[in-house]
Amino acid sequence: MTVAGVASGIVAVLALTAGPANAVAAWGSTTQGEGDGFFENWPNRENYPDQAGAIDRKKDGMSVAIRWTSSSGTTGECVDKNGANNGTTLCTVTGLNQRGTVTFKVCARDYSNDIGWINCSRPDSHPLTP
Repeated sequence: MTVAGVASGIVAVLALTAGPANAVAAWGSTTQGEGDGFFENWPNRENYPDQAGAIDRKKDGMSVAIRWTSSSGTTGECVDKNGANNGTTLCTVTGLNQRGTVTFKVCARDYSNDIGWINCSRPDSHPLTP
């Protein structure tokens, strides 16, 4: 590997880890290892839109979703329905009142027999950034 290659790799890592101050970034996992989800809320929405992501990690026929509710009543979900171990499903989060809290949990769901949301993580609440 060349010095230029190492330098560009370091710059890429710094760019990914440097975010705006006061950002909320939270992560959760299903209780049985089906997958993970994350929620990101940024103070500078022009350059960093609020987003959520779901990651299906188990080849079991189920989907994985992150579901959220804000203190102002906005709800939503981001679902990874395209199979296991093939990347993150990203969703832009809209309609949040930026003063208040957001509560999320990560769940699995088998849409073939629609048994509902199962193996959910514990609800996790965070203040939203103004």
